[in-house]
Amino acid sequence: MMNRTVTKRALATSTLAILACIAMLIGATFAWFTDTASTAVNKIVSGNLDVGLEYAIDWDKDGNPTAWDDAEGKTLNFKTADGRTTNILWEPNCTYELPELRVVNGGKLALKYKVVISGIDGDAMLNDVIEWTINNADIGTEYRLGAGKTSDLLTIKGHMDENANNDYQDRSIDGIGITVYATQDTVEIDSINDQYDAKAEYDKATVYFADSKEALQQAAAKIQSGDVLKITADFTMNGGVQFTTNNFTFDGQGHTITGNLNNTGFSTMLRFGKDNEWCSDILVKNLTIDGKGGIALHFHGGTTSTLENVKISGDWHLPINFYGTHGGVMKNCDISSSYADKYCHSSIFANQQSAFQLVLQNTKVDGLFVNATDTDYPTANDGIKLIVDAGSEVGVLHTNKDVTRTFYKVVNGGKIGELLADC
Repeated sequence: MMNRTVTKRALATSTLAILACIAMLIGATFAWFTDTASTAVNKIVSGNLDVGLEYAIDWDKDGNPTAWDDAEGKTLNFKTADGRTTNILWEPNCTYELPELRVVNGGKLALKYKVVISGIDGDAMLNDVIEWTINNADIGTEYRLGAGKTSDLLTIKGHMDENANNDYQDRSIDGIGITVYATQDTVEIDSINDQYDAKAEYDKATVYFADSKEALQQAAAKIQSGDVLKITADFTMNGGVQFTTNNFTFDGQGHTITGNLNNTGFSTMLRFGKDNEWCSDILVKNLTIDGKGGIALHFHGGTTSTLENVKISGDWHLPINFYGTHGGVMKNCDISSSYADKYCHSSIFANQQSAFQLVLQNTKVDGLFVNATDTDYPTANDGIKLIVDAGSEVGVLHTNKDVTRTFYKVVNGGKIGELLADC
């Protein structure tokens, strides 16, 4: 009996001890031994493609290039076997070559590239009987180039078909434009493999260059949707140039085009679209326009275009004309005219078609005319044609006489100095 009692007491004591432990576990806060290891990430850097094209400008006595220059914006001239670059005449079975080229990969990613003929300075018909090769392979052959590397020498040759007939007499090609198309190559390895760039496609845009009105006219005759036109020098225009292509980029690259046109009427310097050939989706950027004339930039019908970093000053009857239905987005622009008789006292004309609005972003305009009426106006966007957004200022907003409806909106701190129904 005594042993049973002792056993029961021992079990009871053990049970109480267990319960006490459980209670402590429930109510206690544990301090675990811990440690942390982490990597310090200094930066996350996205890769970039930066491809350049250089051409040889000097050679040693053995004919090896010793000096190079940037080829962008340059017209490359042919040379004969004896090194002559002038008075070159094409005839059946002749072969001429351009100066040696090399491609420079200034980016952080490997790339693949093609060098193609992008423009002819001369008779395009003559090009029909010329076979172009690069390093004796078909033009457009694909090459590869590692990050920070320079390619081997590239030589482009043109061979005139020996069967070319008399239709090709008295024609000339003075130079050609070259474009390098580049895209990512299957080199860098991601979390899976190095094939994630296998389907990378080439940009199909052609780049044209202009350093004069004449070069601008040549580009206007060739440019296609998606192409890019780059201005490479300051120059003066005594007349206008007309573009009829939609969806291309006009990049001034910080240069100035000076107008020397009649400013007493509507003589136009740069015209996008004409008659029933309306224009849409033109990007004009990094351009300064000065001098005098009727209209500096004319956008003809269509939908909308974009102006970025565009500055216009001087004596213009109307610096910008958004004709017909055309609207636009203007970013970081400064538009003015000191001409005493400028159209409706304004530097920008915008028709009342509100479906394609004119939006000003960080843009300054001395005077702007919206051709609005109280009746028969489109009701899209609640009839709002003009939006003056943050950082933008319109000195005087003009419209037609007796207009009472609201056709504009000021948002995010934009400013309009004065509203006048005086035109």
